[in-house]
Amino acid sequence: MADGTLRIINFNVHVNLAIAGGGTTWLVQHYHPDIITLQEVMKAKPLRAKHPHYFCVPGNSDNGTYILAKKDRFEVLRVENPDVTYGGKFERRRTLVLLRDKVTRRVLVVADIHAQPDGKRFRPSRRTARAVRQAQFHSYSTRMKAVPKNRAAFCAGDFNTWLKSRRSPAVKEMAQAGLVPTYKVKGGRVKIDEIFFRPSTFLKLTRRMLLKVPTSGDDHDAILADFALKGFS
Repeated sequence: MADGTLRIINFNVHVNLAIAGGGTTWLVQHYHPDIITLQEVMKAKPLRAKHPHYFCVPGNSDNGTYILAKKDRFEVLRVENPDVTYGGKFERRRTLVLLRDKVTRRVLVVADIHAQPDGKRFRPSRRTARAVRQAQFHSYSTRMKAVPKNRAAFCAGDFNTWLKSRRSPAVKEMAQAGLVPTYKVKGGRVKIDEIFFRPSTFLKLTRRMLLKVPTSGDDHDAILADFALKGFS
């Protein structure tokens, strides 16, 4: 089968403000991503209306993790929205989708997460919040570890890891599943969003960029990652 390139963008839309302000439209028009992982999508209807050429893989209205995938390139095989609980009090869902790439015939497993306590239901202490995030990271890592080696694996989202001390647990847990971050940290304050991927003989990172999205109400940069993806034989 043919080899291809793959572009993934991750973007926290800040409770739909960046959607209303044209942020996702700007990203699509200027960078033409194959897949977009989004957080804080509180209303999916405007998202679907703005991007009819993308599958809008539903997440959960409580945290708004949604995945957009180009309809002309992918076939949706399965969608998962499993819960992540902690102490019977905390509940957070993640969105995971299995896609078949029509170009390379590879199956892609893409997870979209928003790792933070749900303030509406549960306001934890700092120690508990740290334990909650660790439980989330471990859950995500366990699910990604089960992905067969002949599939391309990605885990993107808002990890709420703006300090190196908060980022390290996420990086370590993802490493248990063979996933690495697109950005390396050299100390100090770090970005809270990330795209993790599993390097392999058929998947290589070729470019990464931070994108300033010119929309009002957006408190996050978008992350762009380009990959070379070899065809399935």
